[in-house]
Amino acid sequence: MTNGFSRYEKVSNLPCPNASPYSLVGYSTSYRFIIYHAFPPAEESAEDKAATHDFELSSLKPVSPASLPARTRISQFLILPSHQGHSHGTHLFNAMTSTFLNSSSCVEITVEDPNESFDDLRDYCDYSRLLANGTLTQISLNNNIPSNLTSKRIGVKVPTSQLLDRPLLETLRKKNKLAPRQFDRLVEMHLLSKLPLHTRQSGTARITQRGRSTNENDRAWYYWRLLVKQRIYKKNRDVLAQLDRIERIEKVEEQVGELAGDYERLLRAMERKKSSNGEPIGDNNNERKERGKRKVVLEDEEEDGTPEPKKHKDNNK
Repeated sequence: MTNGFSRYEKVSNLPCPNASPYSLVGYSTSYRFIIYHAFPPAEESAEDKAATHDFELSSLKPVSPASLPARTRISQFLILPSHQGHSHGTHLFNAMTSTFLNSSSCVEITVEDPNESFDDLRDYCDYSRLLANGTLTQISLNNNIPSNLTSKRIGVKVPTSQLLDRPLLETLRKKNKLAPRQFDRLVEMHLLSKLPLHTRQSGTARITQRGRSTNENDRAWYYWRLLVKQRIYKKNRDVLAQLDRIERIEKVEEQVGELAGDYERLLRAMERKKSSNGEPIGDNNNERKERGKRKVVLEDEEEDGTPEPKKHKDNNK
């Protein structure tokens, strides 16, 4: 089932009396993946086991596909060139998201093969929404892990499960109907924004003491990088397993640095948008140059969890 969304403007100077006063600004389409949930059989009580299993079929009621739980996927998104740079994409995306959030059958909002410009738009809209509805204010990083668990000794593993409240994160993710990868990115961006700028710009210079540092921000910076490394490694496990240990460490460190730089670029763009009274994300020339420096990650993941190689796309959605 495919749905279409359009954005129009009302024109005052009509070419002829019978012409429509509405002119197309942009459009988007989406379709639904019906989700099948396999529930484990319930345990039978003693009475059920003793009873016969004869039953009578009730009259079957027709089921509408639109009422079944589904994952919604945005497949096309276009703002006409003459209307770009005026926040029409932001308004259209937010209108679509609001529709999906109000739909009882939609359980998750995903995007089909987005290009980098659309990724920026999506990150900005989702991040702004999670800020506005109070989701991000509920998320914090626990940087008080016992220092003996952050030692460099062989066999010592940092309990990353203690850094974030995972049950809470999953509840918030489902409530906002976000795909796991997208929600992880927004959480990482939020946690990064809470660190002082001089800490974020220090690279690895301030994390030599790991979790044993007496500086709270340095510990948070170390744990933030650790969480991002863990996510990158899990998503690219098969590719990284083919590298030797030293090369694997270097590759993951490189990816963390690039991802942190990309988050910084997005956070700066959001600040500019606030201060410039709504300047669209991605429409700044310097913004395009910075975005163009991003390297392709080792291997990305489809919105529904299926691994696939990362693709380059130059089309402007």
